[in-house]
Amino acid sequence: MHSLVRAANVSEQRVIKPLLNFVRRRHDWPMRFVVVDQGYVNAKRAAFLRRRWQVAEVVRPRKDMKPPAGSDQDGCPICPLGERLVFEDYDREGWLIYRGSPSACGRCPLAGGCPRQFEYEAGRHETFWGMLPSHSQLAQRILRHFRPRVESGFNLTKNKYQVGDFFLNGIHLTKTLCLLSDLLETLEILALERPQRGQETRSALIGDIFHPELWD
Repeated sequence: MHSLVRAANVSEQRVIKPLLNFVRRRHDWPMRFVVVDQGYVNAKRAAFLRRRWQVAEVVRPRKDMKPPAGSDQDGCPICPLGERLVFEDYDREGWLIYRGSPSACGRCPLAGGCPRQFEYEAGRHETFWGMLPSHSQLAQRILRHFRPRVESGFNLTKNKYQVGDFFLNGIHLTKTLCLLSDLLETLEILALERPQRGQETRSALIGDIFHPELWD
């Protein structure tokens, strides 16, 4: 758990990149996706994350956004006959790789001369497309299953540690309280994992007891 606290007059847009940079430097595991709210949509930042850090910014496009030309209302590219293409991969050169749907290609009159693989520049629209297109199955699954838990998780933590009962009249005190909340949340996660690890350790010790040849 990590919190980054700034003064109230600092735009939230200016907090995301420093927070992600801190997480990147602090942990060894690779960061591949970051889920943001619609209020944090920023094409320049998304392009930076994609090109420099190889991180996909996953966000649901706002209703007033127009999808790229040559795609449907969800931003999914369509073939010359109007069939939705299937997202396959993103290459490091900044291109999205799509293929035709097998069910649609099987009955297509242009199948004989169709390449069945199409490339689109990810930077044409960082919100609809980007490194992980918002219409792709993976992005939809992330937005559907993970995104709704963010606010509820914050509220649960706030109520669990009674953070709302504190009167915070300074940024230093706010930072301290957030760090303590992060520490409590981390300790609780480790405590929940300890019984399983203890069982694994116990099983390993019992195994050694019944294998005397390993004692040496």
